[in-house]
Amino acid sequence: MKSILILFVFFINSSFVYSQEIEMSVETLEHLVAMNSSQYEDWALRNNYEFDKIDRKYEFFDIIYYLKKGKNCIGFAITKNGKAFGSIQFQTRNSSVYIKLKSDCVKKGYKFKDTDPYNLPHQNGVFQKYKKDKYELDFNPSNKDEHYGFSIGISID
Repeated sequence: MKSILILFVFFINSSFVYSQEIEMSVETLEHLVAMNSSQYEDWALRNNYEFDKIDRKYEFFDIIYYLKKGKNCIGFAITKNGKAFGSIQFQTRNSSVYIKLKSDCVKKGYKFKDTDPYNLPHQNGVFQKYKKDKYELDFNPSNKDEHYGFSIGISID
């Protein structure tokens, strides 16, 4: 009886830890990408993300990054004049989160669109693109040191 109780407690704790790890959903990404930068900031702070930086290296947009205790990073693209650009990038170190989001997008009706390889001076890889209505999701296991390893982007047409 004692071993069953220990197994039960272990299972509950394991499930609780796993459910805490899987904290991003396709629905949340769809919701975030429709926000303005003020709403995005409010969401990030309410969800225990901390401001990290503004990346200004792109020609037509900047990215505002928020981090969550070394586990996740989320970036919100804005135009050079501060308007929402309609693009979000979520990064995680957890391959289970990446795989779950990829699986969930298909369950939510997204259809595989194409594979888009890229080769930049500082990074190379491949985007697996999925499309549904006005949304496009791209999945990318990043190989760049400053990234978290697995990236999921969403944009609006």
